[in-house]
Amino acid sequence: MQAVDCALRIEIPAIPPSVNHYWASRGKRRFLTKRAREWKRLVADEVRRQLPKHKPLKGRLKVRVLLCVRYRRGDVDNRLKAILDAFNGLVWVDDRQVDFLSIERRLEPVERVIVEVSECIGESQR
Repeated sequence: MQAVDCALRIEIPAIPPSVNHYWASRGKRRFLTKRAREWKRLVADEVRRQLPKHKPLKGRLKVRVLLCVRYRRGDVDNRLKAILDAFNGLVWVDDRQVDFLSIERRLEPVERVIVEVSECIGESQR
């Protein structure tokens, strides 16, 4: 299986909440925190602005995430859930389509997330 060159590149001008601040619960009820809802709203707005006519991809995917932060704190993988979930229904149908995933943290003066997505070729749809 190969991935074609980066087909989509989306830049979100913020970093997502970590998985520790993504969910809250009250009794037996679990729900997204205010920060998680704001993140999802920001991602939806940015995807619609940057890719106005885009339809969610349906094939197998390769995703590269660049997490640009001012300080090296926390586990880099704790931010992935919020990033992948926010792209569901917008960039791809569901994050179960992702077969290759890489994340890189970079120290930069402006915090943001850059997501590069490409479709894999050479494998049938699952």
